[in-house]
Amino acid sequence: SMSHEYQPEFMKEFIDGRLLIFYDMRATGRSSFGTPGGTSTVTIDQHALDIHRVLDFVGNYTDTSKVDILGHNYGAAVGVLFAAQFPERVSRLILTSPFAATNQFYVDAIGEAGRRLTSPERQQIMAITTRRECLHNDSQCFLQVWAIYGPKGMCPENREKFIDLSFLYGSFRAWVYVQNQ
Repeated sequence: SMSHEYQPEFMKEFIDGRLLIFYDMRATGRSSFGTPGGTSTVTIDQHALDIHRVLDFVGNYTDTSKVDILGHNYGAAVGVLFAAQFPERVSRLILTSPFAATNQFYVDAIGEAGRRLTSPERQQIMAITTRRECLHNDSQCFLQVWAIYGPKGMCPENREKFIDLSFLYGSFRAWVYVQNQ
């Protein structure tokens, strides 16, 4: 999945007078699944507990008794779960492009986006994903597929605005991981 490294540039406006903590969730970016050789499954509950652990660690250096949580996509779902489990630690909860609240909502959204694809778009996606170079540049190939698939997840009134969005990284591995969860 994506690392946090793309975020600081876009978060500059939030930094003024605040300590902003970025981290890669377990099994994403530069973070591992945990114990080397371990076979445990990483869950959203584990990710929420990891926020608690990160805040406790940072709390050794500054006050983290009450924090603002900003979550994007899957991170928004993790932030909501963290806030539900530890409401006394959350001052504000900010969610951007939140992930589906339930598995059923997610399945429905993915199914609807898939139904909106035309046959030529499906063929184009197949042609991209079966190219040999995709094995070596997963992110680039994912972004090409996302340029086709992404707008299909938006409401008809906003689909044309998809071209205004900028995606720097992506991963089929992460997408499949999230779908399997």
